[in-house]
Amino acid sequence: MNFELAKKHLLVQSALTFVLLSCLQLSTWLPLRFWSAWGGGNYLDTWQILRYAKCYEEVGLSVYENSGTTCSSYLYGRTLLQALSFFGLNTSATQIIGYTFLAILAVGLSLVFPVQNKRDFVTFMLVACSPPVMLLADRGNFDIVIFFVLILVAKLTALNKFYSAYILLTVTVLMKFYTAPVFLLIILLSRLPREKIFGAMLLSISVGFSLRDIAITQTNYPSGSDAQFGFTVWGEYLNKYSSTQVNIYEKYFISMIVFTVIILLTYFIIRTGSHTPISIVQTYTWQFIGFWIFLIVSVSCYFAGMNFDYRLIFFAATILLASKLLVGVQPHTQTSYLIVMLWLTYPSGGLQPIGDLAIEVAIACTAIILVLEVKRNFKKYLRLNRLQWFSIIPKSKDLV
Repeated sequence: MNFELAKKHLLVQSALTFVLLSCLQLSTWLPLRFWSAWGGGNYLDTWQILRYAKCYEEVGLSVYENSGTTCSSYLYGRTLLQALSFFGLNTSATQIIGYTFLAILAVGLSLVFPVQNKRDFVTFMLVACSPPVMLLADRGNFDIVIFFVLILVAKLTALNKFYSAYILLTVTVLMKFYTAPVFLLIILLSRLPREKIFGAMLLSISVGFSLRDIAITQTNYPSGSDAQFGFTVWGEYLNKYSSTQVNIYEKYFISMIVFTVIILLTYFIIRTGSHTPISIVQTYTWQFIGFWIFLIVSVSCYFAGMNFDYRLIFFAATILLASKLLVGVQPHTQTSYLIVMLWLTYPSGGLQPIGDLAIEVAIACTAIILVLEVKRNFKKYLRLNRLQWFSIIPKSKDLV
């Protein structure tokens, strides 16, 4: 497909996706109402952040306090509030920003997974209309901006424009904290020492600002198993479905036991099951780099604790990009796994633990394959160039 035709297809797919999301918005997100997960519409998260920006002008750092007022209990980076305040944006701009976010999400999804045939269309629709993606769009969450900026970071990195990539990545960390580990990937890919030093400096600065904001945050981060996922979800299930109530330390202990069991069972299946060779298209493209970026963010979100299901957009992007890069995996297998992960981790009539288990198995499988591959070829990897390092997982022959 030539460049002009690709641009035309991207424009058409983005426009149709935007129309779809807009229709769902105008219908007050009927599927989300069916799942009893509709937050009332009108881009609630956008409205709340804009309200916090106004609060920040009035009360300053008191927005981080847990005082029970409408101007308290803010959880993320103050840089976002400062930027919104600087531009004079308030809640009156909610609808404009909300529909802008729908357009950004439509373009981002179309970039990650351009539809080329009927199978692609079905897969794309299953993702675009999945509960987590609809929740992300319905609430107008600023994770949409982070999702799109990470695509830009991948594109800039593929073009060897590392300084621009670092600056954009810094913006995402200052908004919310979970993208910081991506810096390590970009630093590793950087060619020149001065680029690596620049990236390390911005990483230190952005992490410093993040820790500063975390230190003054008085409100606990969201917990619970409803419409959330994360490493501690198994302890949350215990609290929800039994009379036993466990504290945060016990949640981590229980979750560690569950993860260890999953690691061992996954390792047993990999070592004793039928082996399917896996390979990857090893080209230094933005899709290749984007796959690793979204994989890192997905793992970061998972182990950071409890996250609302709309952050599964990063898991979805990881699998969608992998489906275009991996050779040796049946497309229907990837689509089926994507459906289980996106549709069952959401409150789904008691099936939610199945989706959460699928996410943890994927993380465990990735970790095991990495360890096995590095163990077999450690000396060889010491001599690899920067691109070859990232073929570790896909080249493994141990994936079931």
